[in-house]
This record gives sequence, C-alpha cells and structure tokens, in this order.
Amino acid sequence: MAAGSGLAALTPKSSSAAPASPLKHGKIKQSIVHWCFERGSKWKVEDTIKAAKELGCVSVEGLAPQHWDLLKANDLKCAYVGAHGFVKGMNQPAFWDANLKVIEERINQCAEYGNPNVLSFTGFADTTAQGGGVVSLEQGKKNCIEAYKKIIGHAEKKGVVLLLEHLNTRDSAEMKGHPGYQGDNIDYCAEIVRGVDSPNMKLLFDIYHVQIMHGDILRRLESCKDIIGHIHTAGNPGRCEIGADQEINYPPAMRKLLEIGYTGYVATSSSPPRSDGGPPRGRHPVRCGLTRPLPPNPPSVYYFMKPRLKPTLLSALAVGLLAVDASAYTLKPAYPNVVTELPTSAIIPPDGSNRLFLLQQRGKILVLPKDESSADAKVFLDFTSRAMEAKDGKFEEGLLGLAFHPEFAKNRKFYVYYSQQDPSAASSANSRSLKAIPTRPI
Repeated sequence: MAAGSGLAALTPKSSSAAPASPLKHGKIKQSIVHWCFERGSKWKVEDTIKAAKELGCVSVEGLAPQHWDLLKANDLKCAYVGAHGFVKGMNQPAFWDANLKVIEERINQCAEYGNPNVLSFTGFADTTAQGGGVVSLEQGKKNCIEAYKKIIGHAEKKGVVLLLEHLNTRDSAEMKGHPGYQGDNIDYCAEIVRGVDSPNMKLLFDIYHVQIMHGDILRRLESCKDIIGHIHTAGNPGRCEIGADQEINYPPAMRKLLEIGYTGYVATSSSPPRSDGGPPRGRHPVRCGLTRPLPPNPPSVYYFMKPRLKPTLLSALAVGLLAVDASAYTLKPAYPNVVTELPTSAIIPPDGSNRLFLLQQRGKILVLPKDESSADAKVFLDFTSRAMEAKDGKFEEGLLGLAFHPEFAKNRKFYVYYSQQDPSAASSANSRSLKAIPTRPI
C-alpha cells in the first residue's frame, strides 16, 4: 500500500490569487528581538530574518538602520530601534545633547523606512562614574519629561513614536536585570510618559520585567492601556523560554491586550539557554519562545511535529484567538514513493537529528528519508514476527505508540506501546527483550 493512503501533507489550494492567510484575525503582530539570539545563539541578522519568515513574524527589531534594506527586501519591519543606552539616560542633563542627537537621527531614519518606534531609557540613578551624578526619583522624572519635550514635537511631525522602557532591578544577571536603573517602577515610567503629554510618547511594557518588579500583569496592562506602545515577552525566572516551566501565564495576557484594543507589536525577547553559543538542541532557536500556528505554506504534515515544541506565545494565542481557514488548504500524499502498511503515528527523537520515525500497526518502525520524494525508508525495528495485529486486520491491536526518553541522545532509551490479540503473548521474556533494544547502536 502506498504512503499516500496513510500520510498526508497540508498545502494551499492552487489559485491565481495569493493563498489566504491562515490567521483570520491577525490582531497580534509578532516580532523577534534580534540581540537575544545574537548573544545567546550567535545568530547573524540573516539567521533571524530567516526564522522570522518561517515563523510568520512581521518584524525583526532592535536592528541598526544599516540592516533595514535587508529587512525591507524580506517584507519585514523593525518594530523598534535603539537610540542611546540604558545607563546614560534622559534623567541626567549631562547626557541630553548626545542622546537627543541620536534620537533625532533615529526618528528621521524610522520615518524614511516606515518603522514605528525609537527606544529610550530613564538611565541609572547614579552615573557619577560615567560623568553624570546622582539624581533623585522626583528630579529624575522631571528631567526625563523636560528632555522628551525637547524632541517629541519632531517625532509627532515625522509620525514616529518614542518609547520609554521599564526595566527590573532585582535580577543581577547580565541582561536579565539592571540594578541601578531608575525607571524600575512601571507607574513611575507611566508618570513620565503621561507628563510628556503626547500621542507619540508611549511605554514599552515588558511583561517579563513587570512580572519581576510588580506582578499583577493584567491590572497593570489595564492601567497603562492608554500609553502602551510596544510589548516584550519572556519567561520568568531567568528571561527563559516561554513555556510550562516558567511562571507567567501568557494566554490571559494576550487576551487582555486584545480586550484593551492594543494593535501594536508583541516581541519575544527570551534568551536561548545555551552555554556553548549554539541553538537549543533539537529545536529551532526561535521556536523556544515563539511557536507558530499553521503557516501559509506548510511543507508537510510532520512540519508541525518538530521535537519539544512548547505551548508558548503563538500557540497559546491560537486557543480562541487565532483560527485556521480550512478551505484554503487541501490534502496531498506525503512521501508518495515510500511503501507503508497501516501507519499509526510519526515522531522525531530529541537528539537533534530531525529524523522522522514512522510507526506501522503491524509492528514495523521506519526512518523516513529526508528527501520526501525518495523511497529509501530504513527499517529501525521490526516486531512483525510477534503478530501484533489481528489476523483479519479489522481490530485496533498492534504497534500503537513510540516515545523517546528525554535524554535519548545520551542513553538511547525509548519505549514502545503495543497490544496483541492473545494476552498471553506478553511475558517477562518479552519485557527483557524490549529493554535490551536500547543498547543497540542506532
């Protein structure tokens, strides 16, 4: 029996028009903060752009203007561009001239390329070592408002938004927190933004930083709804991947953004957890923090079965917020030249190989070729001699499941689930035999 009878791939229906987008609402515009993956995974700009296109994101942000032609060529925006650093900020008049000069330059560049936001910071409370001084909270706020009012008219004229970011001061790890930063209270930053009194002065609301300093995310979003200009996300603790092993519940936060009418960008700014500079093992690096819904051009059904994808930001949004237009897709055979018999499931092991293992009900496990047009499927294990499936083929008995140990790359352990017509066929001898299988070189 040909593979087409049991394996199928989703592809857009052919049409002279462009394929319909699978996102029926599209109210959340996804972005990627480049520096996170540049630092953690040593990515080049081209790597992040490629990932953004694969994931369906519409922006790669934090990139300097010299990269914007490349973004434009890939139909991507730069949702924010930095101007000055977070140490020597706008709370110190000693730094105003230098900061305002680069802010004006960035505003002009954003206007030219159609990018929306320029990022700014309050600065540290004590910059004595940098040639500034010590400034109180109240004076720092007054200084920031005065400084931003010097440039905000130019931002209004150019149609560009100036963002002020709130940062946490509790985490001392590099780029996970910023002890000494004056704007570590979200309400304090909100007062500065409102004090400037311009529709082009907004708040960068980083859910990760707000969680560390305050918590109470949903009410904070509500209280700042009139001044939020941009959203950052990451898992906590540790600016980690968004997933079940961190404490922030992102689906309600995303629903809250839609409830308050937010229409800006939501960016992932998690740091990939690799000490050797490489991407997370067995996963696309960006997919650590951004798992996407059905893409416009899915190459095959197993594309959605990449190993260890976490139920993160976009997949959480998919629950009730994003919908797939099934009418835009048709089914076609996958691996049309591979001969299979009653395939039941497919799985990729967590060993970084990206091999696709196909289970067949009669007891055979195949490793499918990387080339979908190839017929060269390798037999991984063959249990057909155990007569797992009922003889007439009308029942559900057989090889039904395969699970790889989380440390499969090291211990080579995996587990199979099967049933037989004759319960007496299962025995301690069989059990010992199965346990011995992982010791074989594979």
